[in-house]
Parts: sequence; structure tokens; C-alpha cells
Amino acid sequence: MPALLRRNLACFYCGRRSAKKQTGQIRQWQCENCEAVNYLDENGQITDPPAAETPKVPVQYAHTVPRATSPELGSPDETLFCQTCQKNQYLLTQALSEYLPPQNDPKYAEYEASISQYRRSLEERYPQVCANCAPRVRQRIRAAGYAAKTDHLRRMMQRTRHGSAPSRKVGWVWRNVLVFLGGQAYVISIILSLIWHIFGVFLNPIPEYGMRPVEAPGPKVCLTQAARDYEVEQACFSSMTPLAKDGLVLGIFSFWWNNRLNKKLKGSGGRMVGLSAHMKFQVIMLAARAASIWFLQEVGTIKLALQVFRAAHLFMIIFIIIVSPLHQRS
Repeated sequence: MPALLRRNLACFYCGRRSAKKQTGQIRQWQCENCEAVNYLDENGQITDPPAAETPKVPVQYAHTVPRATSPELGSPDETLFCQTCQKNQYLLTQALSEYLPPQNDPKYAEYEASISQYRRSLEERYPQVCANCAPRVRQRIRAAGYAAKTDHLRRMMQRTRHGSAPSRKVGWVWRNVLVFLGGQAYVISIILSLIWHIFGVFLNPIPEYGMRPVEAPGPKVCLTQAARDYEVEQACFSSMTPLAKDGLVLGIFSFWWNNRLNKKLKGSGGRMVGLSAHMKFQVIMLAARAASIWFLQEVGTIKLALQVFRAAHLFMIIFIIIVSPLHQRS
């Protein structure tokens, strides 16, 4: 083994020279600054740390039962990395384990802050995956991701097969109360609007007197007239107009409601589809209801005007029923 001709050595990791004089024939030395161990070859040059000896495998008398593995993942005994990659991975692990000094060292925080930079420098020197092993590693990663997704899907199907997903509702929380009130306001809004338009379809003013100048009868009398005689007085229609306006206000505050929100709050999986289209239809319906209240409050005595008036109210009834989500399955 040749003797070293230099009096002190430079550390490969931190670059500082050793303060102690190194004489004689040596194969390794420890840096006083970063406490990293430097290894020398037979020519006195910096070299990689020697590989650890492979421990002897203990004798195993029991035989393991083979388990079925996924065909995508392949055999667990299949080697992904070549010897070069395994050696580089070992050197990286070994160097990182020896980099940090003891916690009571005054420079511990400095080393801890620079460990990421030190790791990157090691990875540049010792590539963890070579070009030949990279395709196998990527294929194994994709196979593992696919297996995880299929396993998650299988668990979800088993949960839904035995019932819906476990509910996260604990009592009447504020979201449940908000959805309940929104649903009630939406239903009342639609009912008031439909009753007003039904009265408009069945409106029967007296031609010779214009509109009957009588006080509005009770709601029960008006509904009885509409159901039995298929006509209502002008006073019934006029008395229903303020309620139709109140229904429009309720519709404005509850237009966001739909009959799928209850199942969503109960914890059923998935996401709601077509929510933006539902919102657009609700805005269009509110605009049509506001226009009908503005233009269809009165009707003239001409027969043609009365027919157009009734047809407009009939159109609004059909339009509200089609656009409203009340008739859809929850």
C-alpha cells in the first residue's frame, strides 16, 4: 500500500482540508468539519465507501404459503433495479445516515438546513435509477396505481351493495335546516304561482260591466269555483295577485334548491351533474314569472284579448311544470 505524499487531505463532501497531518499509509479518514468518512483507494484517491457484506440468511424450516398476486404487478421477487442502481441507492443511504452530527453539536442546525442540497448533490453523483431500469420502474408505478384504484372501486361497490355510504349527519346541523327551509320556500313559491295562473285561465269577467265590482270571496270559495265551475271571478284573480308576487320573492331566495341536495347531505357518494344547467333554467323561469306578473294582471273586455290572456296563463302553467324540478325523481 503506497504512502501518501500529502500532509493533509481535502474532504470530498465539504471541501475543507483536514487540520491534522495525515502521514503513513491510510485507507480512510474522518473530516473534522462535517464528520463525514472519506475512503481512499490503493492509489490514495477518494473512492466510494465499500459495500457492506451481505448478511447470511438464517435457515428457514417453515415454508411460506404462496399468495396470489395481481397480474399487473407481477411477481414480488422480480428485480426492478440492476446492481449499479442498488449500489448507488446503498451509497446514498449510507452517506445520508452519516451526514448529520449529534444533536448536541453546535453546527447541527446548519447541517440540517443543508441536507436537501447535500442529497441533491449525492443523487447527481449516484443516480438512483439508470436508463435501463427506468421503464420497468415506471411500469411498476403505473401498475401499483391501477391496483390501488381498482381496490378502492371494489370497496366502494361493496359499501353501496350493502347500503349507502355511512352518513356524516349528526342531528339537525345548519346545512340540513337550510336545505329544508329552501325546499319548503321553493314548493310554496311554485304552488302560489300555479294557483294564480290557474285563476287566470279560468277568469270569466262580465262583458257588460267589465270586471265584477265585488269584494274578494274567501280562498275556499275561489278554489271551489275553479274546481267545480271551471271559472273564477275577477275578485278571486285580483286577490291572488299579491300572493303570486310573494311567491316570486320566495322563488328568488330559493332558486338554488333542488331535490338532490337531501341525498347529497346524507352522505351518498358522487357529485351532482348538470347543476349549472339547472341554475340557468331557474333564472329563466324566474324572469318569465316576473314578466307574467307584470303583463298579465289585467284583461280587457274584448273577447280576443280574453283568449290571449287565458292562453298566456296556460303557457306559464306548462312552462313552470316542465322547468320545475319538483316532478323529477329524487
